[in-house]
Amino acid sequence: MPRNCSPIALDFGGHSVKALQLEQKGGRLRVRCAHLERVATAPSATPVERRAGRIDAAQRVLRTGSFRGRSAIVALGLAEIEPRRIRIPMDKLPQAGEIITREIQDQQDQSGELRIVPIPVADLFDHGQTKREFLCCVAKAAAIDDLIQVTEAAGLVPEAIDLEPCAQVRPFAQRGQDECFLHLDIGERHTRITIVRGGAPVWLRTSKVGGTALVATLRQRLPMDVEALLDLRHEPDAGQLGDVVTGTLAEPLEALLLEIASGVRYCGSLFQGRAVTRMRVSGGIAGLPGLAPYLGRRIGITTEIADPFDTLATGPVTSSAAGGRTHYCTALGLALRSLP
Repeated sequence: MPRNCSPIALDFGGHSVKALQLEQKGGRLRVRCAHLERVATAPSATPVERRAGRIDAAQRVLRTGSFRGRSAIVALGLAEIEPRRIRIPMDKLPQAGEIITREIQDQQDQSGELRIVPIPVADLFDHGQTKREFLCCVAKAAAIDDLIQVTEAAGLVPEAIDLEPCAQVRPFAQRGQDECFLHLDIGERHTRITIVRGGAPVWLRTSKVGGTALVATLRQRLPMDVEALLDLRHEPDAGQLGDVVTGTLAEPLEALLLEIASGVRYCGSLFQGRAVTRMRVSGGIAGLPGLAPYLGRRIGITTEIADPFDTLATGPVTSSAAGGRTHYCTALGLALRSLP
């Protein structure tokens, strides 16, 4: 019989742990349970303390939520992945795996066993040859082993390990396989930029512009609390408020916009024109008044708040912790990976 419930999708973030489980009922797919817990560690915590904090948060998530089973699916974070771009002549594609492994090992400065996931991006003419470009996601085997150990310490059995960039965009990629879009995830310390084409990531970058720095700028220059600003985004005068917010953040956002534009230009050059047609913004401050429209205007593409649950019944999600629905992009993508 086909599985009724997905494994428990567990997303170990730097500051919170999210868990989500899907179930198929009456021919429909719905969210069985979704819950988020903050990682209770100080900014000065050691790596050992942060690891213990993630395990504790995961255990609290599982105790609080009505999850079924012990099987889990987890994601290797973008911070643990080093993206490399490698082009291989078409006549050497049968040896692509060997060539990619050799090139990456020759370039690797650090010791330790590696794991490599090559994602084909595009065929292009380069230096007189037709070549295929691969986006290679490189991770240390030690990071994967640690993720397995943390999952087991939380009380679960890891069934599969995905790549965070792939999981995070899967809820949107499944809706439109032909769409080329940019996913902007504003985390607390960093912002993750992923461009997706044909359902798979083709460009990855982590920006040092994060939500914590943006919030600090707002609190320094505006008399309003950030949580209050998020609550006002649907008010009639939200447009004027948005102008104030984006004007305040214009300087720190400039560096982020330059990195976004760089990815859009690169993909345009790969795919004979402007490939990216939509940007989706996620993260705790994605809903700040005017932020998403401002980013879209500056880049010149349609922009919206990323709602991974747009086509699902989501009773348990709407009452979740701050940031709400956009925080579950990766967890939902992990759960979707295991169900048809």
